Amino acid sequence: MNEMEQLLEKALKLEQQGEKDEALETLSHAFDILIDEAGAYAKAQESTVTDPDELRAMAPVLIEHSTVFLRQNLTAAMILNNMGLLFGELGQYDAAVQKFEEAVRLTPANTEFDDPSDNLQAVLMKIAELNAPEEETALDG
Repeated sequence: MNEMEQLLEKALKLEQQGEKDEALETLSHAFDILIDEAGAYAKAQESTVTDPDELRAMAPVLIEHSTVFLRQNLTAAMILNNMGLLFGELGQYDAAVQKFEEAVRLTPANTEFDDPSDNLQAVLMKIAELNAPEEETALDG
């Protein structure tokens, strides 16, 4: 089991124990590792260029390769989806929306992973409910 898998397992246990903030932090760390792996993959796909100016010029290509890597790796979508769920549990709905939107973008086609767009719609409905004007209950007399 690699470090990222260990972090995912730890985050799940923390979430089950009600330690939502710590679970979210652990998931965030796992995602950072995945992003680092994607960056390393992208650089390996291009060349051994080390000049910072050349690397900046190659940034769009490196980003595309990183995105391809992440799309091929269902773990990215799962981490983001779980982070969204935890942000929702913490009442941080804007952060939850952001994570669900990222998860939707990175969910590989034809996968058995539950579509995070359902979670996105649920949190958007929750936000709409919270922002809806309260019905007037006072009667004019």
